[in-house]
Amino acid sequence: MQWLRPVRVDLPGVFEMKDNIAVRKSDTMGPKDEECAKQMVKDCPVDAIRLNSGGFQGDCDQRRLKKAYPGARIALTHSNPLELLVATILSAQCTDKRVNIVTKGLFKKYRSAGDYANADLGVLEQDIRSTGFYRNKAKNIVNASRMIIEKYGGKVPRTMDEILELPGVARKTANIVLATPTVVVV
Repeated sequence: MQWLRPVRVDLPGVFEMKDNIAVRKSDTMGPKDEECAKQMVKDCPVDAIRLNSGGFQGDCDQRRLKKAYPGARIALTHSNPLELLVATILSAQCTDKRVNIVTKGLFKKYRSAGDYANADLGVLEQDIRSTGFYRNKAKNIVNASRMIIEKYGGKVPRTMDEILELPGVARKTANIVLATPTVVVV
């Protein structure tokens, strides 16, 4: 299993959007921009680069990172997307080591979104207390689980727009959950 962070390169005015794909604007590209763009997309077509908040995020960057760091993986122990979502919410202002200690027992006690949605808030707070900010985290986990059940049929959403609707989930958590393939940990 591998987890990689996207790499952003800013080249304002060099690309324009067409159907959510960044396309090179040859008339505005100067020699330095051209060289930077060529370096950025080395073995990738320009249309594989997607615009992201004024910068660029490309599949080719991920391929380079995979090649440079073949053993990279997420440190949070999980066996399904819901567990990864919960672990990532708990990881805010907390070490991965502490989260893994807490989730070892937590994932045995709460096995589904329904278990979290129906959990007593006070009990869940005590279960995750050592991760810090436990009241907010518990409330977000319960409310996110309720939304997963009501709106997504008990499955963690698999698109950025949908997952960002969940309480306690911002772009960093969403990227981790969406970019991480599920691996069963034995």
